Amino acid sequence: MTPTQRDHEIFTKAADRYFGGYAALTLVVGFGLVFAGRMRPLGVCAIAAWLAFNLAMSALGRKHRNPVVVEAVRFTANLAAAPFLYLIPDGPYTHWWPGFLIIAVAVPLMVGRAGMTESPFWSRVLIAAHFGVFTLSTALGVAHPDWIQFFIHAGAVLMVSLMLAEAVPVLGRMIERERLNSQRLEEVLSKLTAANAALDDANATLREIPRRIQSSILPRELSLSHMSVSARMIPAEEVGGDYYDIIPATDGAWIGIGDVAGHGLEAGVIMLMVQSAVASLAKCDGDADPREVVSVVNDVLYENIRRRLAGDQHVTFCITREYDDGRFMFAGAHEDILVYRSRAGRCDRLETRGPWLGAMRSVREHTTVSSTRLDDGDIVVLYTDGITEARGANGEQFGLDRLCAAVERAAAQPMNALRDSIYDEVRRFTSRLDDDQTLIVARYSQAALGRP
Repeated sequence: MTPTQRDHEIFTKAADRYFGGYAALTLVVGFGLVFAGRMRPLGVCAIAAWLAFNLAMSALGRKHRNPVVVEAVRFTANLAAAPFLYLIPDGPYTHWWPGFLIIAVAVPLMVGRAGMTESPFWSRVLIAAHFGVFTLSTALGVAHPDWIQFFIHAGAVLMVSLMLAEAVPVLGRMIERERLNSQRLEEVLSKLTAANAALDDANATLREIPRRIQSSILPRELSLSHMSVSARMIPAEEVGGDYYDIIPATDGAWIGIGDVAGHGLEAGVIMLMVQSAVASLAKCDGDADPREVVSVVNDVLYENIRRRLAGDQHVTFCITREYDDGRFMFAGAHEDILVYRSRAGRCDRLETRGPWLGAMRSVREHTTVSSTRLDDGDIVVLYTDGITEARGANGEQFGLDRLCAAVERAAAQPMNALRDSIYDEVRRFTSRLDDDQTLIVARYSQAALGRP
């Protein structure tokens, strides 16, 4: 039995005693008045119904899981029934005003005293006064009908006082317990709020890890002997797996770009694998075939993703090899390469063919090397799908045509200005950044241009 149920048991027993005792004595007096012709039978029936209701509520309260609700119903019903008892013609409660004025002052003082001190003395005083009222009312009832109304009503108020004398301390403990429970609940909620804040901080730190991985492996130096290069990656709120690298060689350079499917920490780890494998291959053998670079990188990714990470990610990847003499070779499957032809003033689109990396055991048989030649002033544009698939307010994608137009409009500018001009057009087109946006622009020059 819970403390609340135990307190309610004490409360209902006290209520039963005083309700039962008062109702029984009232019934005796009531029947006596009926036989004497002083009261109508309806008054006795009302007393009997009131007694039955309160006893039934007490029985229900002992079984109900929330006894406070039962007591609230009991109190409300008794309060609502009181005016009807007083309105019964010639009933036991008809002429009660004089007695009520006296009792309204005396009873609260007695109840308050008993409730504050929890003293059995005051309970005994109230009990003696209660039965004294009934004794006196029985003796005076026949001769003084108006007095009987006063004493019966006085007995009713004293009966409630007796019940409160026992119930007030119990109800006080129940209220105090509820207050302590509320205080504990507030403490628990406060701790939960603090824990949630700490969890948010931890999640923010975890989200920052892929961003740090992504930014830490980007090339710091973009200076090439035969090309003026500018590159930038704008990460989305949830970091994706965009990758790019620019690796100088003795007679040119390697430029790689790719995009790992997915977001978060795993995408960042896979991107780190790509960067490490490409940098190692390009620096160990500057004359390596782009097809061989793509094949070896796939072997590494397939082993790590499928077997070690037990994942299903893949990577779109393209590696380009630029030479000082203008030769341009590339292999791998990524977005189309744009080459702005300075003489024609327009962009050519070079399709990248081949399978995605990490999805199959070997890609050697499916990978081909494509090539073109760059003339003085031609611009190579590499990008990820975060740019071409950026959506406007109507859901339309930025697309390759808009990208080509943006390059053609700003092709005469320096590479940093060209890069920023393209990003500005994308930003004006869309208000959302759903994916990483990576862009590399490189102008070929037969002279040593150095840094952009």
